Amino acid sequence: MARFVLGHCRCSNFGEKCMTIQHLSNKSEWRWIFVSVLLVSIAQLLMKLGMQTLASEWSSIEACGLFKCQWPTLLSLCDPLLYVFTGLSCYVVSMLCWIKGLQKIPLSKAYPVLSLSYVLVYVAAIFIPSLDEPFSWFNTLGISLILFGLYLICSKPIIRSSTNGLKTRNTQ
Repeated sequence: MARFVLGHCRCSNFGEKCMTIQHLSNKSEWRWIFVSVLLVSIAQLLMKLGMQTLASEWSSIEACGLFKCQWPTLLSLCDPLLYVFTGLSCYVVSMLCWIKGLQKIPLSKAYPVLSLSYVLVYVAAIFIPSLDEPFSWFNTLGISLILFGLYLICSKPIIRSSTNGLKTRNTQ
């Protein structure tokens, strides 16, 4: 069971448990989630690199037929296929990390963290020359909105009891 640090909680009741990233005293579960996000991002980049190269090489293989091609032509597929299979392997390991992280982290807090992969892939794709992704202020604005949304979802909730006994989010 996850442990909570109640001293940092700004809830009206001392025993109230807030489920935020800041309140988890055991951070190792969150490491699994962040490693999963990193691996998913790496997988996307590797698969893009592999498929981009594979697409350009595939036309020469179609021209001569798969079983009639010369060895140099077939060997030219090794690097792109290695990228694709490494990317697929990253997906598998990412899934295992995700499952491990979800054992203790609530899905409502963990799932929005996956949106960090959009940010990581966008930034990495701009800086990897062979992907030839253009920089765009419009895309950067979208990435900023994703980060702001993630901040809102993962920020500390301020919960207070209303006069009718229901708990509401404090808007002050």
